[in-house]
Amino acid sequence: MKKSTKIIMLVVILFLAGFYIYRSNSDYLKFRLTPYELSKEEAIAAINEMDKEGLYRDSQEWKDNKDDIVNKIDNSKHAGERVKILNEALNIIGGKNAAIFPIYHRNYEKYQKEEKPIPTSEVIDNVLFLKLPSICFDSKAVTENGIDYNKSILEYDKFIEEGLKAIRDNKDVLGYVIDLTDNGSTETRMTLLLSVSSLLNDGDLMKFLDKDDNIVGKDFLDKGVLCAEKDGKIQKIDKYKNETKVKKPICVIVNEKTLASAEYLTLALKDNANAKIIGTETMGLISSDKLVRINDGLIMILTDSKMLTPNGEEKVDYKKITPDIVCDEKEAKDKALEYILQEVKN
Repeated sequence: MKKSTKIIMLVVILFLAGFYIYRSNSDYLKFRLTPYELSKEEAIAAINEMDKEGLYRDSQEWKDNKDDIVNKIDNSKHAGERVKILNEALNIIGGKNAAIFPIYHRNYEKYQKEEKPIPTSEVIDNVLFLKLPSICFDSKAVTENGIDYNKSILEYDKFIEEGLKAIRDNKDVLGYVIDLTDNGSTETRMTLLLSVSSLLNDGDLMKFLDKDDNIVGKDFLDKGVLCAEKDGKIQKIDKYKNETKVKKPICVIVNEKTLASAEYLTLALKDNANAKIIGTETMGLISSDKLVRINDGLIMILTDSKMLTPNGEEKVDYKKITPDIVCDEKEAKDKALEYILQEVKN
C-alpha cells in the first residue's frame, strides 16, 4: 500500500472517530468550546429552585424522578452532562418553554451591533395596520432575583418608540389592527406591551397564580405607567408613560406561529382594550416563567405560575388562543378591516 494511501486512510479514520465522539458527547464539547461552566453544587441548587418554584413540582412524575436526577448530577463528569440532566428535569417540572441556556453566546457582540427589527405600519381605508415583528430579550438583564424589566427594554427603545409613534401619528384613523402573525417573541412581554401601551387602559393586564391558585403577582397599568408585581415586589417601567388613551376599535391578527409573549399581548388587548381576535389558532406557548441566573454564564427558564386574565378567565400555561373570528390568514386583514368599519358604523 502506498504511503499516500495510508495517510488518506488515517485522515479518514481520525475524521470518523472525531465525528463519532462529537455526536456521542456533543454537550461536553459544546461546553468545553465555550467559557460556560456548571458545578455540581450549582446544578443541585438549580434542582432545588425547580422543587421550590416549579409549577408542576407536585406531579407524581417529578416525585418519582427527582432522586434519580440528583444522583445523576452527583455522578456527572462535566458541565455539558449536567446541563443535559437539568434539561431532562425541566422537561418534567418546568413546562414547554423551560430550558437552560447561556447568558452570553459567542456572537453576542455581533448581535448587539445588528439592526434590530422594528414595527412597520400602513394605513388602509383610514385604518392603521401595525405589524409587530419577533424579538428576543437581552439575557444580560437577568439577575439573581429574576429579570430587570427596565434593563431588558433598553435595546428595544427604537422598537417601542416606533410602535407608539405609529399610533400617535395616526390618531385620527377609524381603528387599529395589530398584526402578530408569525410573532415568536419569548420573555419580551413588557417590550410588546409598551409598544402599544397607548391602546391599553389603566388597570390589570394579567394576574399570576401559584399551583394552589393563590394570586402571587400581576401586570398592570397605573396612570399610564406599566408595572410588574411579583411576590410583593413591584417594578415600574416609567420611561414610557402614556396617560392619553386611544378609544377606538382594535383588532389583533394571529396565526399558528403566534406564540409566548405575542399570545400574552393578544390576551391583554382582548381583555383590557376589548380587542377582537382574528385569524387562526395560536401555537399555545404562553406561560408565566421565572428566569433564574444559575451562575455568571447560564440562565434557567422555569414556568412557575398560571395566568388569570382580567375578565377572570383562567389561562393555564400553554393553552392555544382561539380567535373570535376564525379565518384563513390571507383573509385576516380584510376581516379586520370589515370588523372595524362595521364597529364605527354602529
